[in-house]
Amino acid sequence: MRYAVEIAQCGSINQAAQNLYVTQSSLSKAMKELESVLGYAVFQRTPAGTAVTQEGQAFLELHPTKYAQELVKKMNMSGAKAYLVNTGWN
Repeated sequence: MRYAVEIAQCGSINQAAQNLYVTQSSLSKAMKELESVLGYAVFQRTPAGTAVTQEGQAFLELHPTKYAQELVKKMNMSGAKAYLVNTGWN
């Protein structure tokens, strides 16, 4: 969640990666995995930066507990636990 929030605040995956002390490629991969799990795009990527989609805005406004419950429904427990750790939900 903090990855998505940082990208939304920066408007840039590159800047968010620098702020989070992770590589741009690992942050991009985490966001693509998140979007795959959710079933919709959280961000629209353009040459000028990254914009939050309508669905992404709704996602960012969700309480973390609701988000975690949504993930558990879409994934098996062990996969959800690994996903949460790998995407900064630790």
